[in-house]
Amino acid sequence: MTINFERTDETIRSLEQKFVPERAKGAKSAVIGIALSGDGGGDWHLAIANGVAQVHAGAAEKPAVTIKASASDFLAMLSGELDGTRAFMTGKVRASGNLRLLTQFGEWFAL
Repeated sequence: MTINFERTDETIRSLEQKFVPERAKGAKSAVIGIALSGDGGGDWHLAIANGVAQVHAGAAEKPAVTIKASASDFLAMLSGELDGTRAFMTGKVRASGNLRLLTQFGEWFAL
């Protein structure tokens, strides 16, 4: 499967519709950076506020946590092909910032 920027962008932007505010009780307001490398890579950030998730192109100035991975690994995580915990433990995904927030991230979306 070819991974290009448009496919990655479309998949990341789909998180806006997949966000389930009831699942994000502890995150009334959060900014999550997404930095992807390789084919289809780029920078985005996900801003959560008032029960709404919005995806923005580009890096955030002060994200609470930043997720770093290859575009292919990140998309595999979102599709369920790659377990997020395993990806983190094996170094396929790295993060900096509030790691507690990151552990809750996957629960906030109907993926």
